[in-house]
Amino acid sequence: PPPPAKTPPPPPGGPPPPPLPGGYVSGERLYFTGPKQLVSGYMVNYGEVGVVAGPSSEPCPTTARTGLKMKFANAEETLNCIVEVLSREPPLPLPDGHCTGEQLYFTGLNISYPDGDRLVFGARGTVVGPSKDEPGLAVYFPGNKEPINIGLEFLTFDDPTDDAVE
Repeated sequence: PPPPAKTPPPPPGGPPPPPLPGGYVSGERLYFTGPKQLVSGYMVNYGEVGVVAGPSSEPCPTTARTGLKMKFANAEETLNCIVEVLSREPPLPLPDGHCTGEQLYFTGLNISYPDGDRLVFGARGTVVGPSKDEPGLAVYFPGNKEPINIGLEFLTFDDPTDDAVE
């Protein structure tokens, strides 16, 4: 009878690593497309570029999903990011020419959310990215835990509580 077939030896250095979430590869440059947020003590900005450093070491505390370890230029350490906020393509510009970091005022009715966050007429917040739900912006207001998605019709550069007459 013929000799038994030989199993080829494993490649040098052992088996290849498992694929990374999202089909990304280590060393790939990706854009952060979520609203500006604090990740592992570092503020990641909408549109910021980072480099894939491998799989995330732990799941996201709010979603329990795993993602990628990313290295951003000004961060001291790699950061765990879910793949839903990473892209090979640059994110779209914000609507109506708005930019992250702009200070805008809320002009809608007062709203209280179950988690304690609030929107108050005349409150000033900072644009942190695009709105998830509607054409608008994600705006962070001091004292709130999370940015709030707001339609453009409820945001202005001018303080609506300023009743000075010109």
